[in-house]
Amino acid sequence: MDGDMPEESSDMAWRVLGQALKFMNRDQELWWLQTAPFFNQLLIQCGYPVESQYHYLCFYHRHILPVLGPFIRPGVSADNISLFTPEGYPLELSVNYQQSHSIVRLGCGPVSEFAGTVHDPLNQFKARELLGRLALLDSNIDLRWFDYFASQLTVTIEEANLASHHLIPPLRQTNEVAFDLKEEGIVPKGYFFLKPKSIVTGVPTGVLAFDAIERLDAHFHASLAVLKEFLLPWLDAQNDSDAAVSDVFLIGFDCVIPRKSRIKLYVVNTHLSFDNVRALWTLGGRFDDPVTTKGLLIAEKLWSVLHFKELSYADMDADQLPLAVYYEMKHGGTAPKPQLYLPLHGVNDDFIADALTKFFEYLEWGGFAARYKQELISNFPCHDIKQTKTAQRWVSFSYTEPAGVYLTVYFHPVQGKIGSLPL
Repeated sequence: MDGDMPEESSDMAWRVLGQALKFMNRDQELWWLQTAPFFNQLLIQCGYPVESQYHYLCFYHRHILPVLGPFIRPGVSADNISLFTPEGYPLELSVNYQQSHSIVRLGCGPVSEFAGTVHDPLNQFKARELLGRLALLDSNIDLRWFDYFASQLTVTIEEANLASHHLIPPLRQTNEVAFDLKEEGIVPKGYFFLKPKSIVTGVPTGVLAFDAIERLDAHFHASLAVLKEFLLPWLDAQNDSDAAVSDVFLIGFDCVIPRKSRIKLYVVNTHLSFDNVRALWTLGGRFDDPVTTKGLLIAEKLWSVLHFKELSYADMDADQLPLAVYYEMKHGGTAPKPQLYLPLHGVNDDFIADALTKFFEYLEWGGFAARYKQELISNFPCHDIKQTKTAQRWVSFSYTEPAGVYLTVYFHPVQGKIGSLPL
């Protein structure tokens, strides 16, 4: 809720559950101790009642801990590493801020027992296994689109081994999942990377994405047509004329019944400039309606308060994050809706906190402006945010009417509060 900073309970849910539920192995215990206190703190700060804190922490303990793989630490590495963090941890925690409330989100790349080896070089199988278990427990989860995109974008083991040699380790992935932790329950989302299939087929990622969505026949025709008209030529022009990389990176969707789901098409560009933001936001000037124009003005304010300057680099990795936009398409919709992602990794955390505070003030979101920085400091008690550059990894922004501004900050999940449990 957008109000005063909540008090922290002396009997935190993460501690009670950790003592009661225990752990299957040392890695799961370390994952819990290194992430659950921070996760719990975010739930409190976003106004989740105590029973919801227990509910979502139980979900995390039961379903997510077992698929996170080894906890990376000195002397313990992982065969499969994620793009979520520079160390390769396959977990992400984020908070979505809207004018009257905020919600917590959890993203992960479920790690199979053989992920990163010749038996599963692109970590293709664990996400479906996790979602399948959850679907047995929740009838609202629908995996038809997940299975469809798996049929279009999964590669054979032989092809996966070939593709892995052309990908940097953090990009040796096929799919990921995320969960919106809403008041009415968990909403799972699936994501598929396009590059592996593109490598083994020679088909550009944009063509692969549009072909797969068109074959889905989910009444996205109007949105898809205008997006395709702009995006494919724009990507070709960018890649021909620039040292930077422009690509269709991911397809995302809600794991709910198809007529209520959305398709999200993610585009990345390693040339960070507001000209590219403008082109991607307006689809090359095709949309200049009042809502699009107002959203672009607010996006420019966010760009400005974060002091972004034009920057280009030849490739992306866990330390060089791109400019990104996704386009949301809904059943029967006529226009794709953009959401902008700006990379924060590598920028001083104290500066980012002050900049986002200014942005909240600009939006007249007084409660968030008053407490964002103090909450960040309390969530990373072992770090001096004046010295760190990794606590806040991304910020995303969209604007629609009547919902207004939709802002999400993505945090490093393992640098927060570190807990301990009594023997």
